[in-house]
Amino acid sequence: MLLPRSTRRCLLLVAVSVAVVALAALAGSAAAGAQALSVTCPGQDLQTAIDNAPAGATINVAGTCMGSFRIFKNLTLRQTPTNVFVERVPVLDANYGGIVLTIGSHANVHLIRLRIQHGSGSFAQGGGGIVNQGTLTLDHVVVSGNLNVYDAGIENNGTNGGNASLTLINSTVAGNTALNSAAGIGNDGVFGSASVTLINSTVKGNTAGISGNPVPGNNVAGGIANSGFDGNASLTLINSTVSGNTAGYAGGGIYNESSATLTLTDHSHVTGNTAQSPAPAGGGIALCNSNYTSDSTSDVLGNTPDDIARVC
Repeated sequence: MLLPRSTRRCLLLVAVSVAVVALAALAGSAAAGAQALSVTCPGQDLQTAIDNAPAGATINVAGTCMGSFRIFKNLTLRQTPTNVFVERVPVLDANYGGIVLTIGSHANVHLIRLRIQHGSGSFAQGGGGIVNQGTLTLDHVVVSGNLNVYDAGIENNGTNGGNASLTLINSTVAGNTALNSAAGIGNDGVFGSASVTLINSTVKGNTAGISGNPVPGNNVAGGIANSGFDGNASLTLINSTVSGNTAGYAGGGIYNESSATLTLTDHSHVTGNTAQSPAPAGGGIALCNSNYTSDSTSDVLGNTPDDIARVC
């Protein structure tokens, strides 16, 4: 016998309610199984936690973690959520004893609300704060006070068949020093592929090279170097700013070379940067056999000795 419409509707609602409760219970169980790990430095060792964490895990970090750290798996490092508004941002600090953080070629890593500082490298290896050979996203991260010959803040290294991808969201790369080139970020796709995207982010107050040294490719890129020699390199700024950076020769803000592609969009600005050589030097952007586009909302203004120049 066919039940009345009202009865069938009530039975259907009961069945749906039971299903929703069951799904909620399963979701709660899954969330419990995926509960984030926690590390409080200096009392606990961050590298041990990284090594022991399963792929895809999240590690909540608090305090100042000293040393050089390596990640070769999919992982998220973030500020402990309960501390976001009441505690200072966790710090990863190498005390100038090596690169702060190295990301392996097959890793997909997220950093959220951290500070990366006081890293250093060697002439043979770029990167002071971060070396990325995989896929790396920085969200509300500050990379500052790092030192190296090349790529002092961040090296995004997709060379020799590699494929490196770096995304900065609401992040800052500031106050880093390169003795030669690329004080803030070095994006290197030589014989490989490398991409950098800045979203609502800032690269400021970084310094590269020796004043007035007129050697192309050296003493360049106070802010960002983008190089694609016999490979692919792309740099995209979305509502982002490159300002107050200094290069000894050319590309005070950005040095774009060797078939690399540079795109400014959605109210991005390259301003107040300095190349310490006479024009043409690209105080804002120096172009060397490369590609550059900008939309009507973005600008390159107020740089010294010029805004945009082709230097080779």
